[in-house]
Formats: sequence, C-alpha cells, structure tokens
Amino acid sequence: ARFATQPMLYDIADDTYAWFQSELLNMMQAKAVIIFAHAFPFHPKYFPLRQALEDAVRAMSDTPFIFIQGEHHDFQVDNPLEWHSNFMRVVVDKGGNADPLEVMCDVDSDVAFKLKRRPLTEDTSF
Repeated sequence: ARFATQPMLYDIADDTYAWFQSELLNMMQAKAVIIFAHAFPFHPKYFPLRQALEDAVRAMSDTPFIFIQGEHHDFQVDNPLEWHSNFMRVVVDKGGNADPLEVMCDVDSDVAFKLKRRPLTEDTSF
C-alpha cells in the first residue's frame, strides 16, 4: 500500500456543489424537492452551494422545497429564502433528545409537505 506523505486537503463542499449542479437538470422535472443536509449553506465558504440552491429554487418557482438539517439541534421551522414562499427549512433536534420527525409528501395536495413530530406532539404543514 502507498500512503501520502502530505496531508490531503479535501473539501466536501466542492463535491456537494458538483453533485448538486449535476442534479439540477433532474430536479427540474420534480413536483417537489426534499434536501437533507447537515447545515444550511450560510457560511461564505459555501456560497457556490447556496447560489446553486437559490438558482434551482428560482428556476422551479412553483415547486415546493423542503430543506432538512440538523446543525443547530433545536427544532425550528422557518424560511431563510424569504423571497420564495414554497421553501421551508426544518432544523431537527439532536438525535435522542426529541421525537422523530415524520415527513410526508403529497404532490397532488394543496399542501405538498406535512411534518409530524411523532408521537404527534406537533404538526406543521406548508
């Protein structure tokens, strides 16, 4: 086996951005989009990923998006892209600290996503 003598600098954001860009064409046909991530790309380092996300949301203006993340570990539902009414971010609680989150998607309904914190402690829809 060969081992690198220099530490390899690797930025997962680059791979994530490349993957997201390659999937944009597939997403254009979607009736709804669910994205799971560790964190929302607020940090300037992740600007290309955030820009790709915003571009997709703009291009698919009638498509509901839900972005599910864990980083803050306190349950929260909001919309960091306030200019798009069909975008919702959900921050889930730290594992083991709260009820699981059930996400249901019905693209034929007026409400595309329905969230339930099981066992039915809270119900949020959009």
